[in-house]
Amino acid sequence: MIERGLKRKEKKKSKFRELNEFGIDIYATNVIQAIRRHLGTAKIEGNQVIVMRDRIGSFSDGLPPYALWDVDGNLIGKTPPPGLDLLSIRKVTVYRTVYDIQTNYGLNGGQGVIKINTTLTMPDPVSTEN
Repeated sequence: MIERGLKRKEKKKSKFRELNEFGIDIYATNVIQAIRRHLGTAKIEGNQVIVMRDRIGSFSDGLPPYALWDVDGNLIGKTPPPGLDLLSIRKVTVYRTVYDIQTNYGLNGGQGVIKINTTLTMPDPVSTEN
């Protein structure tokens, strides 16, 4: 009985075991799966992400509220950036609050923003060892 509980605990613990030091699954097949840990409770529909579920159906255009993608300060759109090197991702921030979104992105980010910083904007620290 105790062994079965330990096995369950091991399975639960190893859910994200292939992550690098930045919390990115470098073996994932696409960007969304690579940053899944950072997305929390976001809903994935195909190759788009719904960050703010409370906004579904609240817009007059009738389109689902897909999140906006920002890679190194460049707004990509509602789909993840094609060809992004997963090894270059250093930080993922998901903006869900109106304050964060309106302050940084205005009405364009009204449905949430997924911001990715890569080695271009966050280079690895230079080693000072001799």
